[in-house]
Amino acid sequence: MSRKTLLTGLAMAACTPDKPTPDSGSAVYFSDDPALTGVQIECDPAAGSWRVQVRTDAWMGRARLWLGTSAEDVEQHDISLDRAAADASWDCADSTLPMAVDVLDPGAGTRFRCDDRQQLHMLLAVTNASGDLWTDCRLAGPDADLPWSDISGIPACDRALGSVFEADSYTAEEGSVSDCP
Repeated sequence: MSRKTLLTGLAMAACTPDKPTPDSGSAVYFSDDPALTGVQIECDPAAGSWRVQVRTDAWMGRARLWLGTSAEDVEQHDISLDRAAADASWDCADSTLPMAVDVLDPGAGTRFRCDDRQQLHMLLAVTNASGDLWTDCRLAGPDADLPWSDISGIPACDRALGSVFEADSYTAEEGSVSDCP
C-alpha cells in the first residue's frame, strides 16, 4: 500500500461520523401546501413606500408580488420570509418596497406611487415549502382584463383579494396578518 493511499484512508476514517446517518434521504419535516390566511398590502404616502404582509397556514418557499398597469408594464417583487412555526403550521412574510425617486436607480423598490393604487393590477402568490409549485394566490386591480397568463413565469390565478383600496383607503387586505408573532 502506498503512503498516499494510507494517508487518504486515514483522513477519510477521521472524517467518518460516529453516529449512523439517515439512509432515506427524506426531509425531517412535512408541510402541507400553504394557503393564504392573511394578506395586507398597504401604501404609505408619507413614508413613500408599500408594505406587503402575508400569512399562510403552512410553510411556504416563496412569496412574490407582481404589480403593473398593463401586461407590458409589470414589476415583480419577492416578499421576505419573516417568521415560521417550528411545526410548519404557519408562515409569515413581510417586505417594504420603497418608492423610487429615480426609476433608473438600481436600488429602487417600485416606480408605482400610492396615487396609482386605483389603476394598479396586483398578483400575489406563494409556493410550497420546496419552492417548486405555486399553491395559492390573490388578484387585485381595476378590472379582470389584465392578461396575467400572457406574461411568462406568472402563475395562473383567479382568486380576487377581498378588500381592495376602497374609497380613500390605502390598504388592500383579506384575512388577518395580526396572528404573525
